[in-house]
Amino acid sequence: HADPEDVIDAARWVPVDAHTVIYVGHNPTAGELPHLLDDGSGDTGALTDVSMGYPTSAVTVFDVEAPWADLRMGKARLVDYFVGDRG
Repeated sequence: HADPEDVIDAARWVPVDAHTVIYVGHNPTAGELPHLLDDGSGDTGALTDVSMGYPTSAVTVFDVEAPWADLRMGKARLVDYFVGDRG
């Protein structure tokens, strides 16, 4: 039942040497995070796809340049979006 800010707060505790972080969660938070984290410089096609809905098995990939402790809304670059096979 965490909101997007709770997820971002938790990510700030990730060790500075962590190169990959995976958040697994549910909507509406999972579907809101891509819009809130995106800095506007990423893959516009992926952002358009995310805007069409965030179904089960969706994955959004971001590039985060700042240390995890400095993660804020609008401070990550959306680089890709996938939806797994639901068949």
